[in-house]
Amino acid sequence: REPYEVQIASIAGARVIPLGTLGAEIGSLSAAREIVVFCRSGVRSANAVRQLQAAGFSRVSHVAGGILRWSAEVDPRVATY
Repeated sequence: REPYEVQIASIAGARVIPLGTLGAEIGSLSAAREIVVFCRSGVRSANAVRQLQAAGFSRVSHVAGGILRWSAEVDPRVATY
């Protein structure tokens, strides 16, 4: 998600890596850890998963429905936009 989106709504403890910078940040991520990616609605995070898988990450998934779904089903205190 983009920095302006994080100012609107965020999930505690999440690391913010905008999709446009993911390629440059891949080296700072551990393929040994499970990675769960999310965006606003799930489209960009699905793209991020494909990029990570292409880079050799196997323990990666995304929140289908993004932060909108997270707010609706997990934590309604998280703002939607």
